[in-house]
Amino acid sequence: AAAETADKPELPAVDAEVKDAAPAAAATGVKYTNYTVVDGDDLIGISIRENLSVAEIRELNNIPQDEDVKPGMVIKLPVPAL
Repeated sequence: AAAETADKPELPAVDAEVKDAAPAAAATGVKYTNYTVVDGDDLIGISIRENLSVAEIRELNNIPQDEDVKPGMVIKLPVPAL
């Protein structure tokens, strides 16, 4: 019975962390859009066009250092604030 009681307080703490994460993300005001890479696109061109660094695009989309984008790939890009 003691083990069951010890486990119960941990669950609300985990739930609270998950619930708190959504308002924190919303508070940043950052919205994202999906962009489908077309023939001729590369990370440098997209970064210049979107006013982002290549590193930001890589990090946001989990693109390894030794890879570039390919046509048909869908990547997430932040929507500029108004």
